[in-house]
Amino acid sequence: MQLVKRIQLILCMLFLLGSVLIYPAAALEIGGHMELDYYIDDISENNFSAGWRGSAELEFFLPAAAGFTPRFILKAGVLPGNSFIGVKYLYIRQHREMGRLTLGRQPVSWSYGSVINPFNFGPDIEGLTPESEAESVDGIRYSHALGQGQRLEVVLGFKQTPAAAGDLDLGVRLHIPEPGYDLSINTVSQVFGNSRLTRAGVTCKMDFMDIGFYGAGGVFHLEHDSTDFTDPVLQLGGDYSFLVGEYEQNRILTQLEYIRFLNKNLNFGHLLQTHDDVGAFNGSPEEGTVLTSAYDLIIAHFDYQLDRFAHTGLSLLAESNNQHVFLLPYYSEELGGGLEYRLQGNIFRDSERDFTTGAGVQLRYYF
Repeated sequence: MQLVKRIQLILCMLFLLGSVLIYPAAALEIGGHMELDYYIDDISENNFSAGWRGSAELEFFLPAAAGFTPRFILKAGVLPGNSFIGVKYLYIRQHREMGRLTLGRQPVSWSYGSVINPFNFGPDIEGLTPESEAESVDGIRYSHALGQGQRLEVVLGFKQTPAAAGDLDLGVRLHIPEPGYDLSINTVSQVFGNSRLTRAGVTCKMDFMDIGFYGAGGVFHLEHDSTDFTDPVLQLGGDYSFLVGEYEQNRILTQLEYIRFLNKNLNFGHLLQTHDDVGAFNGSPEEGTVLTSAYDLIIAHFDYQLDRFAHTGLSLLAESNNQHVFLLPYYSEELGGGLEYRLQGNIFRDSERDFTTGAGVQLRYYF
């Protein structure tokens, strides 16, 4: 099976290379990035594991026709003992006078400035990883303009084809931006296994001078077989950025956030299960461990822009249930010509207060 996957990957790369050579540049444009990582995990006195992994994304820039705009992105990767190739996004979008209709595999993100939005359509983490990706949804999305910047968005997703009506995911968002604050009312109902998780809540962000304050509140409701669980969720956070240096050329960003399931009936593991691939968090296995059983979460993020091309920083995730703590120091720099690299470490403390450390270097090329 692994040999077959590798052959598929090679054939796909040959096809893409042939497309570039055969079609004139005006008829076919391709962009994307390639990435190569070397990592060392589970560093201890007598044990560690290391290896290489690579990935690539190729986007075909297809022309719009008859009011429809297509988008097609392939993704592929080689991991230790495994390789994959698949479609990241493949959809068509029709723009109308008061809205837009999108059909196919598409990104859906309702982020509002927080690191984690508990009422987002997907369980995405923003800002703690090199690249944050929106939830990939197979389905239909319609966004309707209500005037004065307000929008109503409806998403109908399906994880299986064909999908029964009871297996569909449904999301509705009313976005109300106003001078001084940004407000959204979200409802999401998603299926995983024999369960359905429904989330309904309000998110809001406002700025006071140079400080941004944000928060969210609502309810999670889980239906599992004949048993129901309900838990209110509260989130509070803030961010502050400022310039330093002789010519104010260096930017410092700080962010602090706290989320809690108030009754401790549910946890972030239930949110993770609504996604088929927990790797959507783009983080390490330890990061996933912190979230799996957490009913509260403290997130802190510090980023220092050394110059126009280099950043260094530190991120922290911690929860009180198992007292897991995850630290992520990093340094990234753009080298020019579409090339950048990132040095990253991770320190994980488990419930037994044992530490696991790791490190890695990532090289990425954009074209």
